[in-house]
Amino acid sequence: MISRDITIQTSRFFLRPLTVSDATEKYLGWMKEDSVAKYIAAASDTQSLASLEAYILEKSTKDDCLFLGVFDRINAEHIGNIKYEPICFNHKEAVMGVLLGDSNWRGKNVFNEIFLASQQWLLDTYSIQVIMLGVDRSNAAAIRAYEKAGFSIDFVADNDDSSALKMVFTI
Repeated sequence: MISRDITIQTSRFFLRPLTVSDATEKYLGWMKEDSVAKYIAAASDTQSLASLEAYILEKSTKDDCLFLGVFDRINAEHIGNIKYEPICFNHKEAVMGVLLGDSNWRGKNVFNEIFLASQQWLLDTYSIQVIMLGVDRSNAAAIRAYEKAGFSIDFVADNDDSSALKMVFTI
């Protein structure tokens, strides 16, 4: 079972489990942005505060999910999320998703900072050694950020029906 009483600190941010009280109009607005909806699967299902609250509640009660909000350390402003789900404790691996909702923080090396800190916490706490993610091959900025953090492309779909790449980070 995932610990819910955690805070992960980085130089600019703190990460903590999201709660229903984090479902705000600002957060909901991120889910409605075209640039987010294009790449975040949950965006189409979270179009109201009630559905966003339900989504957060669902993720926060799962034994194989670590759903963290990313908050600016200076003003505690919620700027995004990083989620590990599912976490397979037996195989020491997890699937990751990330949303940098606040556009003011995009392009400022946020992903590298929050990923490395949260990945280290998962390694130290649960011995998670492999992190996987899927990314749309047209999302060049995300692919560059993932590669900068140490991910490599593991699988490229070889048909025209899929635009997804599988990327893997291994300790």
